[in-house]
Amino acid sequence: MNQSAVCSKFKRMLNDEIAAGEFFQDLKLESALKKDLITPEGKQSMGLPVDAPLSMYDLTRPALEALPKFRFMYLVSLFEAFVQEYIAERKGISLDDLKNSLTNERSTWQRLNGHTSVGSTSYYNVRFVNWLLNELYSIQIQSVIETLTLEMGDLRKCLVHHGGEITKQDFVDGLKATCLQLGLPSIIGTKVTVTKKLMSIYIEDFRRILNLCDF
Repeated sequence: MNQSAVCSKFKRMLNDEIAAGEFFQDLKLESALKKDLITPEGKQSMGLPVDAPLSMYDLTRPALEALPKFRFMYLVSLFEAFVQEYIAERKGISLDDLKNSLTNERSTWQRLNGHTSVGSTSYYNVRFVNWLLNELYSIQIQSVIETLTLEMGDLRKCLVHHGGEITKQDFVDGLKATCLQLGLPSIIGTKVTVTKKLMSIYIEDFRRILNLCDF
């Protein structure tokens, strides 16, 4: 019988706030926008030929194509929040006390992995979370997720700080599975993005993690 209130909470949030939009809302929105044609007056106001076919979808396509990236950012934030709340729940402590309760584990991870991005003790770092949950509760999330999901923290950092461009060796090493999925070379200069295929994998993997952690 499932008992984790935190797991139940984040399952609902994942479905209601991310999956529903990614798998259903966008399709409906795209279909509606393609049917909403711009009037000749509207085209004229934009300096476009009045006889050129133009829909609201044509005008808003870049914004629609950016939606997976925005949802990815939110999903990674949800993952970070889940890990903190889940461990606090298991330990029976407040979120305020969580950081101090994990001092030894953080030090051990950094000693094992140095000062590279892999050694980060941020909860965005799925590799660290995988190790931490295994240390604390013998939960191996790596056993139920794709390798590229371990790279979400690196992808987030690459998108936020470098516009998706692989600018250093840390990203070359940290985004190999992601680049493979995208069909891109994992080399400096490659520009990565978040596709609907990637989001589908991330959503399903987050769901698997929640099911695995439920107790």
